[in-house]
Amino acid sequence: MTRNLKFELYNIGVWSEEKTFYFDAKSGRSSSIGRDDPGAPSVKISVNAIDNILKSNDFLGETLIKYDVEGAEFEALLGSAETIKKYSPKLIVSLYHRTEDIFKLMILINDINPNYNFYMRKHKYIPCWDLNLYAIPKNK
Repeated sequence: MTRNLKFELYNIGVWSEEKTFYFDAKSGRSSSIGRDDPGAPSVKISVNAIDNILKSNDFLGETLIKYDVEGAEFEALLGSAETIKKYSPKLIVSLYHRTEDIFKLMILINDINPNYNFYMRKHKYIPCWDLNLYAIPKNK
């Protein structure tokens, strides 16, 4: 069976709203947004909410969204709340960037749409601290 799949790629960061940030492009885990480090090479980046991006396109519904946005997972989830409410996509969310995320992100998803079962998984690979939250819709 052949399916026609439609893909659109966007060179944009994910956040809760449309904004511009400066990304401090240090090496590895020291990279971040919003810091004022005169010694760091900065790159101007545009960010937007997934909900805003999908509203402006011919969209039929997401089936999976993966969030590994280097500590901006909370803001990215806020920016896709309408999509999560309406379509209940499967979610994979990184939990290891901020200590509070292990609780805060699960609570946020549940507040947006209580129709999820939650699972955490630590994969056996490097880096060893990677921990992911899997949110699977109960009725799918």
